[in-house]
Amino acid sequence: LAQVRAAEGVSAGEGTAAMDAAQACLVFGYALAASLLVVYFLWEGGPFHHSRRVETCYLTAVLLLVYAISSVWGHSGDLTDIEQAGFQFRQLMRLLVLMMILQHSVLPRVHARFADSAVGARRSVVPQELPSSIQARRLATELDATIGETLAKSGIRGADIAGESFWGPALFVLLMFEEVVVSTHRLSNLLLEFLIAVEVLALATWLLLEARRFMRLGGLYRQIHAIIAGLVRSRDKECLNYVLANVSMGSLLEVARRDTVQQITDLALEMGLLNLVSKAVLVHALHQRGIRFSKRSQQAVCRIVFSSKGEELSMLKNLIDGSGGYLNLYKLVYEGITSPSLQRLILEHFETQAQSSRAALGRARGIKLLSDVDDTLYA
Repeated sequence: LAQVRAAEGVSAGEGTAAMDAAQACLVFGYALAASLLVVYFLWEGGPFHHSRRVETCYLTAVLLLVYAISSVWGHSGDLTDIEQAGFQFRQLMRLLVLMMILQHSVLPRVHARFADSAVGARRSVVPQELPSSIQARRLATELDATIGETLAKSGIRGADIAGESFWGPALFVLLMFEEVVVSTHRLSNLLLEFLIAVEVLALATWLLLEARRFMRLGGLYRQIHAIIAGLVRSRDKECLNYVLANVSMGSLLEVARRDTVQQITDLALEMGLLNLVSKAVLVHALHQRGIRFSKRSQQAVCRIVFSSKGEELSMLKNLIDGSGGYLNLYKLVYEGITSPSLQRLILEHFETQAQSSRAALGRARGIKLLSDVDDTLYA
């Protein structure tokens, strides 16, 4: 009997030690995750803000850390039946909330219009005067307003702490707090049931808000597509090119559907509706959104470049280089185009057209002076 009691005492001691270790691991892991999030939001110049891809990976790692720590605690802690049921429910909620938060973390960016960054060569060719068509002005204004509303509904503008963007992080923090409190075994079953009911209500409210937001975004996406598709379908070159030059195409590509983008980069190009400025606008917009990790976007840039020949190609290259910023022709070809075959085709097209132009003129077309004075002054 004494030996049995001694064995039970050792087993109980080991169980208590394991539970204490699991509780310490839970508290330490949550404190680490909270610290990483504080650093993320306060250190704006940190390496994890290098790009949206890096930011997404960082946030994913932090949120998965919370999920993993919670899983370790749930399997190591000495939980009652109701506590175990609550833990399983909270883990399911964490997965849902984690996916929602990550979706909010990858937000579309706002980009300047092509004409707003026009310097040097761009100012001489970007149309600043109003077109004769009232419809063109109306469509440009309507499309610009729709893009702005879409960005707002996506969470990039006007984020309100009492709005949809607050519910996900708040619920995630509430789940972390409850896990720490449950680990102390100081809550009654009635209070645990009450907390679960509050969490269910909060999650249902947030999901309803998200569903309403997604429905509104769907309508805005369709509205943008209808405007672009209508412009292409009408074959009104003046109207289409004015709209493309007077809205933020970079922002439009951030929020537009894939078939909407293809209306401009594929169909309008094949129909011969795009003028020189519109081609430069589209290349710049694709570069703003990012083409390095998108084979489809790289192919679209190549199609636009290949459609320009002779003097038009020279002017297109000057327009791409005329932003006064870092999104220049060199960065586009050697850093944006990551496909060796596409990069080789672009360079061969440049060389072929340069030789043809020189042969037609009997001399070089001109002399280009390169200087870093603009970058130096901006820096």
